[in-house]
Amino acid sequence: MARPGVIGDGKKQVIASNIDQLVIITSTIKPRFKPGLVDRFLVSAEYENLKSVIIINKIDLVPPDNYESYALTWSSLGYDVAFTSAKTKVGLDDFMKFLKDRTSALAGHSGVGKSSLLNAIQPSLDLHTREVSQSTDKGVHATTTVRMYPLDFGGWVIDTPGLKLFGLSGIDKENLWRYFPEMRDYQRHCRFNDCVHINEPGCAVKKAVETKKISEFRYINYKRIWENL
Repeated sequence: MARPGVIGDGKKQVIASNIDQLVIITSTIKPRFKPGLVDRFLVSAEYENLKSVIIINKIDLVPPDNYESYALTWSSLGYDVAFTSAKTKVGLDDFMKFLKDRTSALAGHSGVGKSSLLNAIQPSLDLHTREVSQSTDKGVHATTTVRMYPLDFGGWVIDTPGLKLFGLSGIDKENLWRYFPEMRDYQRHCRFNDCVHINEPGCAVKKAVETKKISEFRYINYKRIWENL
């Protein structure tokens, strides 16, 4: 799991290596739900050939029904999705099942509850947590370094600092579509072999979005990532 170096020298900043899966944690609110960041992490995991798990945390604050359409879309693409609450203990069995006997890296914005979830399933970790800023509704860094912990029920977990931005390393505008699984089957039906599914005529991917065979929110996130590469 890596991102471009923060000083713009063309080097990678490796966050974790030799892992089995990436566990992407987002929250309903405080900080607000950001499917675009989830999709950026999914693209990185696809590029690195990592299994992905998506955890939508803090469902004690907002009902999970509000996020069901996102969860169903991600599940249909083969990603495991669970709703959790570190406060009320809902969904912790699923969270533990995903982590058991695997080496997992947790990723997400500051304040989404990564450390709180780990404390909830293994209190002996006693990880430091902090409240979301009331003035900005953004997370405040509690985890400041990458740390790896053994789990009592089997497996290892890497708790990473919250990431406000996550650049994509090794991915460019020409190959981005390869890391959106739902686009792969449509690429060969595009009029142009080098179609990147933005403005080209005869694009099968854009047609699939129009006919709701590809999720609109996923395509919007694709375009945003493409524009920022």
